[in-house]
Amino acid sequence: MKLLRTYIGGSKKNEIDIFSEFYSSNEINWVKYLNLFNIFSNDFVLVLSSRLKLLKITTHILFLVTIFFMLININYLFLIIPSFLFWFFEYKLNLKKRKIEVLNKFTISIIKREMNKMYNL
Repeated sequence: MKLLRTYIGGSKKNEIDIFSEFYSSNEINWVKYLNLFNIFSNDFVLVLSSRLKLLKITTHILFLVTIFFMLININYLFLIIPSFLFWFFEYKLNLKKRKIEVLNKFTISIIKREMNKMYNL
């Protein structure tokens, strides 16, 4: 389970510098860019998936604790609101993950199209 990103080049600043080199030059090495973007996107999706998994586990545990308190007639109302909040956060995170996956596929297809143009594949 991976909850934090591993930046290319060791830090966020180095990662930004590496990607900005591609934008500042006139001729882009599309193969290198594709490789770095794959590393970036896979890491980002892995972190989101891990966070989603942890949030899902937390939501289920909180839900089970709420049911347990309901069965033994203890005031469980204080657990219902966090349960719904965790469910909402899980929904939002899952939505964000799906959007990022679509954007990554779109970006990779653009990079591959540019590689095909450049190298006449």
